[in-house]
Amino acid sequence: MEKRIDGFLSSEQLISYEQKRFPHKIAQHPTDFKKMRLGFVFPQGSPLRELINAPLMRIMEGPEWQKMAARYGLTPDLEPVQGRGGK
Repeated sequence: MEKRIDGFLSSEQLISYEQKRFPHKIAQHPTDFKKMRLGFVFPQGSPLRELINAPLMRIMEGPEWQKMAARYGLTPDLEPVQGRGGK
């Protein structure tokens, strides 16, 4: 089995950092996506996929996620709240 991935979606800052570390292995292709959700990637068929991702999605769609984000001055999409160091 080849240990590689064909694509990865991440923040511009993280990809730029990794591209400097591995200049001949990573290509950066900007998108116009506005929101970015976080998640974990598991091999196809991994039992961890459903065990972790389903509860994570339930949390991110519930009021606990909003409260946690607000505690750190962020919107539920993890963007800075205007007036609290935001844009």
